[in-house]
Amino acid sequence: MKKAALILLALLLIGFILGLNHLFKLRFQAGDIYPAYSSLRTDPLGSKALYDSLDQLLQTRRNFKPLLNIDRGQGMVLFVLGIDPKQLRLSENDVKDIEQFITTGGRLVLTFEPAFTKRDISKVRSASTNSPAGKKGKKSIIEEDEQREGISLSDRWRFDIAINPLVRDQEKNYLPAAARRVVEEDLPLSISTHTALTLEALDPAWRPVYVRTNDAAVIMDRKLGSGSIVLSTDSYLFSNEALLKERRPQLLAWFAGANGTAIFDETHLGVQEHRGVATLARKYRLHGFVAGLLLLSALFVWKYAFTLVPPHEEELERQRSHWVTGKESAAGFTNLLRRNIAPRALLKTCLEEWNRSCRKGVPLPKLEKVQNIIDAENARPDREVNPVRTYQEISQVLARKRVPGSQTAGPTT
Repeated sequence: MKKAALILLALLLIGFILGLNHLFKLRFQAGDIYPAYSSLRTDPLGSKALYDSLDQLLQTRRNFKPLLNIDRGQGMVLFVLGIDPKQLRLSENDVKDIEQFITTGGRLVLTFEPAFTKRDISKVRSASTNSPAGKKGKKSIIEEDEQREGISLSDRWRFDIAINPLVRDQEKNYLPAAARRVVEEDLPLSISTHTALTLEALDPAWRPVYVRTNDAAVIMDRKLGSGSIVLSTDSYLFSNEALLKERRPQLLAWFAGANGTAIFDETHLGVQEHRGVATLARKYRLHGFVAGLLLLSALFVWKYAFTLVPPHEEELERQRSHWVTGKESAAGFTNLLRRNIAPRALLKTCLEEWNRSCRKGVPLPKLEKVQNIIDAENARPDREVNPVRTYQEISQVLARKRVPGSQTAGPTT
């Protein structure tokens, strides 16, 4: 029964692990455990379709490290999709790393997650009066109480973000706004934007590419060193849903530029590579070593749970209770009591054992006194029987000094 229970427990544990593994596979295949616009996500909110499409044309990879550590960005495009517009502050090292990538020939494509009203953004402030947004009375979503640590990209690259509300239908759903092309390039004449965010250029270096009907830019770019920066308020253009319903291959090719390598950043979405034992094991391919440790642990547990060697005859005798174990008198007395002897028969059993082993050499007067004590005990009613008291009286008699010349015999029961 014990072995059957262990086997059943092992089977249940294996079934639980397999079921849990299957559930994790389903979640990872769908990719909905990743944030929106992640290149690992396969549902409508992800950008894996774009990643796989570019992978057929370019060298494509994902970035899971906080810093790019790329000396030259020549021939590379970095996609940073779905960034929170309120979190445009980076550390000095991050800014230097990104600008090193851009000024050496890299192309940065930065898109924002959608927002529709100022209630979607906390602590909305009015735009600066020196900015075009402030002159037009629009609202900027750059936080007034941003932390002082780090460098603001909007201040460093001289641009601002504003909210231009979208029109709603009868069911209170936001309708996409049309944006027209304002540059002489081979791009679609108009696109739809699914966010209320717009861009304001505070530096003449910025060039609007697509603007809404109120001349508020939704896509603009600029040169920086040997590279370029592209800002887009709408991340929907890069999503799996857009590639199915509103595919714009010319525009996506323009975003990628004439580069041979595309990098999709995942760190700004919280998907980072954490250095640990598992990471090192994967890096140095220690899968076999780990599997060996697990197998050794399983064999160690199996060794103490089951045995492959047939039991010895002595062990079988012990299991059949033919042997009574004991190491000293106290252990023997304990084993004797464990036989569940009735209180009335306990004294009789002790005397029988004593007659067999210890009666020789006891003087006859002592034996007579012991016999009188036994007879008195046997004459008592059952409720007055006290084997412990009788045993103590007998022990006191036998402990007295021996009388010279006395005869020996044994008490009867």
